[in-house]
Amino acid sequence: MSILSRRYFMAQIGAGIIVTGCRAHSPGIVSKQSRIERLEKEVFIPSRDRTGVFPGFITYIHKRKPILLHRFGWVQASDTYDDFHDSISEDNGNTWTEPVLRLRSKDVQGGQLRYSENSAFFDSDTGTLITLVSKFFYPEGRFNQDVSRKIEMDVFDPMRPDSSNPFTTDFGVPGGIAISFCFPIKTSKGRIVIPATCLALGANGAFLHHPKSNLVIHEARMILAEYHPNGSLTWRVGSPLKADPEKVSRGFSESTPVQLQDGRLALVCRGSNYGMAEVPGYKWLSFSEDEGETWSEAGPLMCTDGGTIESSATGAACFRSVKTGNIYFIGNLCEENVHADGNWPRSPLVIAEIEESSFRLKRDTITVIDRQGPEDSERTQISNFRYYQDRKNGDIVIFATRFGERDAQQWKWADYYRYRVRLA
Repeated sequence: MSILSRRYFMAQIGAGIIVTGCRAHSPGIVSKQSRIERLEKEVFIPSRDRTGVFPGFITYIHKRKPILLHRFGWVQASDTYDDFHDSISEDNGNTWTEPVLRLRSKDVQGGQLRYSENSAFFDSDTGTLITLVSKFFYPEGRFNQDVSRKIEMDVFDPMRPDSSNPFTTDFGVPGGIAISFCFPIKTSKGRIVIPATCLALGANGAFLHHPKSNLVIHEARMILAEYHPNGSLTWRVGSPLKADPEKVSRGFSESTPVQLQDGRLALVCRGSNYGMAEVPGYKWLSFSEDEGETWSEAGPLMCTDGGTIESSATGAACFRSVKTGNIYFIGNLCEENVHADGNWPRSPLVIAEIEESSFRLKRDTITVIDRQGPEDSERTQISNFRYYQDRKNGDIVIFATRFGERDAQQWKWADYYRYRVRLA
């Protein structure tokens, strides 16, 4: 999975070809406390052949220069993607090189070997880029939840493409391991923490299914890496975080870690009430006092006013702003008096500040990034996003496809948008 060949990299840097779509500025959406403002929404990549982009990752790849690497694929069906491309910007996202194909599915006996969710982490201290992509077998070309997964990884210096040396691993985890909605972090002690997910196994070694949803049960686990003096990394996997099956029907997945000032890690996880309509749907919160080795019992992510807020089974991101120093949440939250129904609703997409001492959402800072509009279909999804923090001004730049915006039945027919959010 070498991202950049020497020839490719040298050709891309300096080409400066604009591949963004039409720009459409819109009025800012401001929270009650006016701390957060959406400045911009624009079509970044238009829909092609009535299908839309599935985001891979976007990250800086140079210690000082504003060079960005953007990976994206194209949706073929639910949980099925192909033709992941890389594009580079050397001017902080203003212009982009023509996309180059990096990953494509492969036909094998009985089905296809496919790449799925992508992630990346650039260590600005060392100049090391870590790329990850879930890789597993699709029987007869169709997604099957009951298959083991592996991760294809690469650890290299993006300024020295010849240092690329990809490898595939399951880290010795029975049943395999995958990434999904993965935003890695580096702790204050230098440990790299990569959120991942595993499937729960029964005593017979088969994947466990929830009795009410009949879906596989996920367990959140962290891939942990430490540097050696020679610059190499040692990899292992921490203990699983398990969900109460009476409260969560699919376990915990798509977790997002952030480090607190006291050194602990907070982890916000995707839950689900699919098949359990009587149970509220939440984002779930856990803490680690050993940098991701073990986790406390999880509880619902709450608000500072003491209330809860429901959420569909979708991924989220938590991060500390380089501009304000505060912690923020990006994800789907249900509007007032709306009950989560499994994976739905997937609108609105919001950003909110988190009170660090309690790790609760400040309800009066919840700010809509985008939501289903009157012109959109009833099944508009604004959920599978990626983001980065602009080095120039600390803005949060978010990418998301508004699946279903034109037609609920032809949900893939959707544009890929770029949003800019400013933190005051």
